[in-house]
Amino acid sequence: MFGTSRAGSALKRAIVARASSRASRWFIVLAELTSWAPDPMIAGMADFDSFTKHEHKIIHHYRDQLNHAESVEDVRKFFVYAVRELCGLVFEDRVKVDYEDVQLKPQSASGFTISSRLKNRSAFRGAWGSSDLKHIIGRLAESARHRFRHLETSPEKTRSKIKGH
Repeated sequence: MFGTSRAGSALKRAIVARASSRASRWFIVLAELTSWAPDPMIAGMADFDSFTKHEHKIIHHYRDQLNHAESVEDVRKFFVYAVRELCGLVFEDRVKVDYEDVQLKPQSASGFTISSRLKNRSAFRGAWGSSDLKHIIGRLAESARHRFRHLETSPEKTRSKIKGH
């Protein structure tokens, strides 16, 4: 009835303060308890899976690989490896992600593409729609896209830096 927001709490205090008798206060509390419904945003989150813990397992190695990438092809390759490793942690043996199923597309809006073969797998489709998987892959793609652009603009500088490292 009143929700859990600041406005809901303020409204509740105002109504309770206006209730003059003890019986009225109990009635208000009883009414609030019996008509309580969960916040729709929180209720919808019950079916949401988060794979952030898996992202944290792979991110350090992935960033290290990107930092040592010598060419845009290395960046593409490391992105695919990272997504395959992430999906391996998420899906275990239920979904096998082949090298061709994921591609880095730096010029596209999302930064990557997923094959229709993979999208048609029910386990993948379910996780894609009810989890943060697409956002995690999007973050991996954004890191790769940044490194990709850097290598495109100054490949000589990058090669000399890596060789001197």
